[in-house]
Amino acid sequence: MASSWLMANFLCKICAVVPLPELSWTQIFRSVVPISLCFSTQLVLSNYSYLYISIAYIQILKAFIPCINWSLSIAFGLANWEWRIPSALAIITCGIVLATGGERNFSLLGFGLQLGAIFVNAGYMVLGEVLLKQKGVSLNPVTTVYYVAPWTSLCIVPAILFCERGSLDALAGKFVRSPHVFIGNCLNAFLVNVMVYAIIGRTSAVTMGVAGIFKDIVTIAISVVALGVVISMQSSLGFGIAIVGVCLYNYFRQNPLTRPHLEDCSATPKGAGKQNLMNRQGTPLMMRPVGADSGDADEETAWLSESP
Repeated sequence: MASSWLMANFLCKICAVVPLPELSWTQIFRSVVPISLCFSTQLVLSNYSYLYISIAYIQILKAFIPCINWSLSIAFGLANWEWRIPSALAIITCGIVLATGGERNFSLLGFGLQLGAIFVNAGYMVLGEVLLKQKGVSLNPVTTVYYVAPWTSLCIVPAILFCERGSLDALAGKFVRSPHVFIGNCLNAFLVNVMVYAIIGRTSAVTMGVAGIFKDIVTIAISVVALGVVISMQSSLGFGIAIVGVCLYNYFRQNPLTRPHLEDCSATPKGAGKQNLMNRQGTPLMMRPVGADSGDADEETAWLSESP
């Protein structure tokens, strides 16, 4: 994240190709710091879950992300309730439960770490959407990375010192031997962060979670073909059911239920559909001249009282 901040700083301040709005310290501590805390926590939990469960199973669990994202979006007022969506999310949940039962190398610790990462990641995405769409704050994806990245780096430092202090020397040696690998990784991380905020800003956190499912499918396929990861039939079936739920969810979001069109009814005055009362000269009563004499009025009254 430190490298992402350097690249964003290069674009915003050195090259000045991206306008940088100023945020007050109140805005930073209320909006930016919670996002950074969620992002750093998600990184730590997710990375450590790889030590206990397989890559394929982690990607299967990530199919649960839209459920959490949608629930938090409802809580923050970013999405509207629709009764069809919980049915799709229930299908996703059933698929994940079935896939979990078929996992051969199941680890409760790894499962808990990844599940915690999923919950925190949902909070990170929803808070990012709130920041990007907040009134009075005109941030774009690059400037969002500029503000979020340094605070994320500060939040990760305690975890690095506590968990990976002994491997820092080895990491420095790898950087000296293969600097191009680290530079490429840093550039890739910056581009990924910018793209994530671009998608969240233009769509929603829930859509971002759904889009990640297709990335998970590719990751599972690569892990099976290239790394030789074995997936049981039950896990494959569960993941397939979860994908069906994701497709249903995407369909429901793209085709929301709409209320009956009431605009025409509200725009039509009472008595619409009935024949307007006309005077004997064929003029609507509402258009009757103001200065009409009383004789005409009496004549019209008598005409109105006549039976048809």
